[in-house]
Amino acid sequence: MGKRALTVDDHPASLRAITEQLEAWGFSVTPVDNGAEALEAMREAEGRGTPFDLAVVDLMMPGLSGLEVGRAAAADRRLRRIPLLMLTAADRDVDAAEVRAAGFEACLGKPARPSALFDAVMRATRGSAAEPAREATADGPARHRGNVLLAEDNPVNQAVACELLRDAGYRVRVVGDGLLAVEALTRPGGHGFDVVLMDCQMPELDGFGATRRFRDHEAARTCGGRVPIVALTANAVRGDRERCLEAGMDGYASKPIDCDALFREMESLMRPLAERNPPMPEREEDPLAKVAGAGRPEAAATPAVDRRVDPAEEVIDLPAVLARCGGKAPLVSRLLGAFAVQLPEQVGAARVHLAEGDDGALRRVAHAVKGTAANLSAVPLAEAAACLESAPNAEAVEAFALEARTAADRASELAEALADASPAARAA
Repeated sequence: MGKRALTVDDHPASLRAITEQLEAWGFSVTPVDNGAEALEAMREAEGRGTPFDLAVVDLMMPGLSGLEVGRAAAADRRLRRIPLLMLTAADRDVDAAEVRAAGFEACLGKPARPSALFDAVMRATRGSAAEPAREATADGPARHRGNVLLAEDNPVNQAVACELLRDAGYRVRVVGDGLLAVEALTRPGGHGFDVVLMDCQMPELDGFGATRRFRDHEAARTCGGRVPIVALTANAVRGDRERCLEAGMDGYASKPIDCDALFREMESLMRPLAERNPPMPEREEDPLAKVAGAGRPEAAATPAVDRRVDPAEEVIDLPAVLARCGGKAPLVSRLLGAFAVQLPEQVGAARVHLAEGDDGALRRVAHAVKGTAANLSAVPLAEAAACLESAPNAEAVEAFALEARTAADRASELAEALADASPAARAA
């Protein structure tokens, strides 16, 4: 056949059997024993311009289940065209509609009869020899697209934005509040920024105040053009865009970050590529280093297990997070670990502000959690935080605390599973 296949099963004998069967039919096979490594192998193959023509994935695996692997692949435009087949124990009840919704073309019982497997493989791979991905960057890193100042106070949100921007070819500087943003923009002899991404809600000085101060400085200086400022906000209310524009911002992007929408907004406001500032020196900034204990997470109290849960009801939609972060499982592991560390502190702060009757501070905590939870696809927590932000009372705090505990437990569990599945952990 001359085609390439990926086999994924945590059971060594099953993995060996399916691998040898596909090799007997002429496939070049890459076997892996967990879901996180499978997604990494798919992306690496795409990056080399040698994508897989087929992936055969077991349903029940620790860490990422087969369904979660399928959903993550379906959410990534580079991977969704890879035909997927699922294998599961013959005595396991499987919802066929759920399997199809996760992107699988067929589900076969184990051990799969060779004739049934052959028919499924032929149907899945007919005409599927994939062309090299257009997005592949095998020739080197993306070319320089401009210098970005990112003003955002939350380390998890900083890390997500930095990763997306750097992968797209932008150089990034990060500041954690509005005062530091104004200082970076007005510093004599400072590096030229081509665009600013300004979070609206920050300590010391919010994004609105920082923008007004910088625009006043801009108006008083005698040289240099206008630096475009794009608002980043977790709000989605009527009049929010107008408020940003009134403060002197030029564009608007909502959280969670939608890469395509954000880049379109940035590029529509920036000068032509040839007129942008030369690249700033690279600076090794690790936003997650600011979060104590955000490296390898502590083992979760409950081991990672396969969960047959409707994605709409999932505590954290892991495939969506992986897709947002370019499939980088080690990064997602650290993000979720930091998230799990932060949440108990934020719940404690919310209780203190409630006891002190400080509704403004309580709303700020809720707003911060809402944005981070949205970026990490923790939808139930984001909704609870939004309710607390709009109605800061004792009942809302308790509902928020309950969702935060659940999200922290699941984040720790997923972070541990992804960390254990990484090549570095496996080689240790």
